[in-house]
Amino acid sequence: MDIVEHRDVDQNNSSVATEYDSALHWDGYDADEQNAANYTTPPITPGSWNTYGMLWTPAGYTFYFNGTPEWTELSPTAPHRPPPSTSS
Repeated sequence: MDIVEHRDVDQNNSSVATEYDSALHWDGYDADEQNAANYTTPPITPGSWNTYGMLWTPAGYTFYFNGTPEWTELSPTAPHRPPPSTSS
């Protein structure tokens, strides 16, 4: 889960300093990767303070910007399982 991703420029060297995105990624980062993302978010002011959050429930994920819900993903394919256990 990427609650917020922010950068100054994109891959085309265009300014994206007032933008951010939120995303879900699951099943690895190779050929099996699945994801859902939201790039349509309110503009941010560089140098200002903001709060970001995510509510994760069995029904889905809701992402917040400054206390306001901005994106809800209710996809039945989004991950709702615990991470695999690791053994030592």
